[in-house]
Amino acid sequence: MRNVVGIAIFVASAGACFACAPAPLATKFSGNPDAGVSGAAGASPDAGAAGSGATTGIGGAGGVATGFGGTPIPDECRGHDIDIPSATLSGALSINGVPATADPNTRMLLRNGVSDLVEIPFAGASYSVRLAPGTYDLFFSATGPTVLAPANRFARLHSGIVITANNTTTLDVDVRETIVSGVITINGAALAVDDTVDLSLRNAAGDTVPLAAASTGSYTARVVPVTFDLTYTSRVVAAGSATPTNQLARIASGITIAATPAATLDVDVPSVTVSGSIAIGGVAAGPTNRGKVFLRNAAGDVVRIAVANVASYTARVVPGSYDLYFTGTEDAYSVTNQNTLLRTGVVVGGTGTTALDVQVPAATVEGIMHIDGEPPAATDSAHLVLRNTAGDYAQIPWNMDGQYVVHVVPGTYDLFYAKDNTVQSSTPANQLARLRAGVVVAPTGTTTLDIDITSTLVMGALTINGVPAAAGNSGIVSLRSADGDRVTIANTARATYATRVVPGTYDLYYTRTASPTNTMTEAPANHAARLRTGVVIAPGAMTVLDVDIPSTTVSGTITVNGAAAGAGDFGTLLLQSAAGDFGTFAFTNAGTYTARLIPGTYELYFSNAGSVGDTTPMNTFSRLRCFGVP
Repeated sequence: MRNVVGIAIFVASAGACFACAPAPLATKFSGNPDAGVSGAAGASPDAGAAGSGATTGIGGAGGVATGFGGTPIPDECRGHDIDIPSATLSGALSINGVPATADPNTRMLLRNGVSDLVEIPFAGASYSVRLAPGTYDLFFSATGPTVLAPANRFARLHSGIVITANNTTTLDVDVRETIVSGVITINGAALAVDDTVDLSLRNAAGDTVPLAAASTGSYTARVVPVTFDLTYTSRVVAAGSATPTNQLARIASGITIAATPAATLDVDVPSVTVSGSIAIGGVAAGPTNRGKVFLRNAAGDVVRIAVANVASYTARVVPGSYDLYFTGTEDAYSVTNQNTLLRTGVVVGGTGTTALDVQVPAATVEGIMHIDGEPPAATDSAHLVLRNTAGDYAQIPWNMDGQYVVHVVPGTYDLFYAKDNTVQSSTPANQLARLRAGVVVAPTGTTTLDIDITSTLVMGALTINGVPAAAGNSGIVSLRSADGDRVTIANTARATYATRVVPGTYDLYYTRTASPTNTMTEAPANHAARLRTGVVIAPGAMTVLDVDIPSTTVSGTITVNGAAAGAGDFGTLLLQSAAGDFGTFAFTNAGTYTARLIPGTYELYFSNAGSVGDTTPMNTFSRLRCFGVP
């Protein structure tokens, strides 16, 4: 018997892919949206079969500048010389009226919108920072243990700070703090020996204060005074201890920390017993019938109440209302589901013992997998998983003959396929291909699920501006579906490609994988450029898909407040399109730039990665203007 190689790798990557969504550009501009997906397999030097390439639509009638696909570029977006506006904010810095001292774990943050931040380190009793013009909110933020400053991670100090271009604004900042201390008890009694717990304060504005970390019963913390909820987390709980094992239990709401020098906040954590039996498919849990049982609530709390390798359990829990979940294993009599919701609205009372028997339904799914009508080979890295709309998923491991017999919680699922592209094989390269929808696993009897994973050989020529791709053009071409599937089909260092793909309808994307400032090759700097939509890969032996990647050279000067940028003016220039494309294309300390980009209309952003420039602002993601590439 042979199990699928790397099934754990698939589960991790599938969990990420199922929830794939573009990250904010400020956190991903230097990343690769297809990271972890290896290049096209089976590329053939003889794969240049005839077929129509992508039309670029560059240029327009009457001298009107147009982008990719013929979209007109507005006049205000056509200029390629870039000016970065910069201003200064400075002032005195104190804590409770006492001049601040340097602290490497303490900073202020200016935020303009969701993604743009400017960091102001605590370097002494005054500060000065370069930043882009705009309106900001000011926050205090500790990044670790502090000496004299508060422990708040994101405390709002001021709102609506207006910074004007090429000007100096003075803002003296006094950070108010209260020293909060107290003792921690469980049901009125001291923590058991060796037990450690955490306490934190949290509010709706996004601030978090680590009030107590790995405490054995007492704590002291510095807090910016405001109103919070109090949460509890267990760290170490000894066997037989009354300490509950919750990971984010809300103990109290609406706690106001007054603006006084010191305050006392004693915390008593309620704890009750939950106990019951555990059975999977009617069979009492045991060494070959294992899993884990969790309680969860909408506030984000999770408490593991049992490791189901015995027929009964007892756990300590903070009283409240929870949902009951189960995670199975590949044991012979367990289920392979990894996130099964068993019950909602489980009330754990404030006194006595709550009886909670855990009954996990199980049904048998069996069948055989073929790939293009043939049994899988030993090197085929094909992974199958069932997933439902509630977020549960069940792996289907198969043996060396492609056969499988697994136990699954009854219900309705969709069936997905993914390939581990770290293993070379001729299986289709899809990462999340939906094979079937509405697969019903009946609660009784055996559900037969025979699978033939069909694929089409997608092949063709790869050109950049009509010129065959060649070595040095570091990038990939991929297909993406509305279901979140991704298939890397080609490497831009080769003039032809051939890759096996599950039939379906996809959009075609290009991603640069080399340094964005490398202009020695034709490959543009874009990281998520959609070249075509509605590409149909039909069932059959082969689909010819020639791909042409448009690429235009743009160049210009870089100035700061109208003056030429110098060698010390550090920063990066980025583009983002309305369709989700993005890319870094220039560094600001060169004074000029040349870049290769796909035609279109973009938003132009400036980002300083942390190096203090001579005159450039310290913003992480500052919008400059629109930017057109003809």
